[in-house]
Amino acid sequence: MSNIQVLATERQIRQAVRRIAREVSRRYQEESILLVGVLTGAFVFMADLARELYRMGMTDVEIEFIDISSYSGTESGQIRFDRDLTVPISGRHVVIVEDIIDTGATLAFLLKLLEVREPASLIVVALFNKVTRRVETLPSERIITGIDLPNKFVVGYGLDRNGKFRHLPFVGIVAS
Repeated sequence: MSNIQVLATERQIRQAVRRIAREVSRRYQEESILLVGVLTGAFVFMADLARELYRMGMTDVEIEFIDISSYSGTESGQIRFDRDLTVPISGRHVVIVEDIIDTGATLAFLLKLLEVREPASLIVVALFNKVTRRVETLPSERIITGIDLPNKFVVGYGLDRNGKFRHLPFVGIVAS
């Protein structure tokens, strides 16, 4: 087992998921929403968020996935679009569920891609945020984040390094 310096504990992550769910619930309590999870990293957060929304009384929630990424190993790079949505989003309230916002390039691409499909509303929830890495200007009024992280390559809670560490219930840095 690798030595990992923990940056966000299980408890801190649970609290952040609840805060995000509370804000989504506040905005869309009486509405039907479509959660769009960005594969592969957001799958853990997506599951926990969907259950938390249910606990808050939101029962009209549909789940969909899109596969888009900009990572190869530990470096942010070219954007790769591998899987599109299987349902139309025109006129729907869409919540993009992202694991982490790093440079913002992937998210900027995704927002442009989905905005032209004319959703009723489009917001982003991201559990983790590396604001110091941002190179793209993102619409802050449409983005809800949970935990700010330092400019380090992190793993756990859906985040991986070459396919490993996604299963960890916390987030941290793998020691060299």
